[in-house]
Amino acid sequence: MSQKIYVRVNASFSPEGVVLPRSFIWTDGHQYKIDRILDARMAASKRVGGCGMRYTISVGGKDSYIFREDDRWFMELKETSC
Repeated sequence: MSQKIYVRVNASFSPEGVVLPRSFIWTDGHQYKIDRILDARMAASKRVGGCGMRYTISVGGKDSYIFREDDRWFMELKETSC
């Protein structure tokens, strides 16, 4: 099962008004720089619910999603079993 984790995001705005996430702060306080935005589209999170703008991002060579739902940002925490 996955969990919705709300995160703080540092973002910039393009001259056209497009929101571009640049980094996020995880629950442990560590800040991660977003290396690249690979895609941005309206989509739902099938794992944890909620919908909004879904950004496919690359962080440290790994791809992930970050969602902007209204004025909040969240990510999907993938639970692993032992």
